[in-house]
Amino acid sequence: MINKTDNNTGEIIKLKILNCNINLSFYFVAVSTFFLIIDQKCFLLTVFSSLIHEIGHIFAIINCGEKISKIKINAFSIDIEQNYNYNTSEKKELFILLCGPITNLSLFLIFIISYKILNFNIFKIFSIQNLIIGILNLMPIYSLDGGQILLIFLRRRFNVNVADKILFIISIIFILPITTLSFFLIIKSNFNFSLLILIFYLISLFLKNG
Repeated sequence: MINKTDNNTGEIIKLKILNCNINLSFYFVAVSTFFLIIDQKCFLLTVFSSLIHEIGHIFAIINCGEKISKIKINAFSIDIEQNYNYNTSEKKELFILLCGPITNLSLFLIFIISYKILNFNIFKIFSIQNLIIGILNLMPIYSLDGGQILLIFLRRRFNVNVADKILFIISIIFILPITTLSFFLIIKSNFNFSLLILIFYLISLFLKNG
């Protein structure tokens, strides 16, 4: 089933595949068009690395016997919503959260070794993209895998409200200096494309946390 633009949510396309809703945001299309004009190859490799990250999560969810209810493709993120299961153990949650970054870091190793052997520059770029996405998603920021992993451990020691507040403070502590450094580097590097994506992504995380 396919529906077109929803003016209320900004979703341009809605698909339903095997009881899973897949929504494509208008903002993703707009941002993609902008970055494709700037640097097509680098953008496509970044999107591909991000998709691989989410495929790692999807594989883990299915492997744990869980069901996905919705996948939403936003301007700078892909949100996967599960059918909430009260019986899901912490071990399963940690496995699902870790599978995304681990997939990226595994590909980093595969392609950096391939680059050393074959000396194809595209392998080097793809390996670096996966390294950045893998490390970035392990950071203790609320919206990222690392933040959700930390939240699981915080909730063992504190109640839900206190744990959320602690993680929010930690997220801000990490986001602000990284965003500032990215602005500095982007100017120094004559507006490096990868850093441009990173800066927009960090700003979107900051707004989401806010």
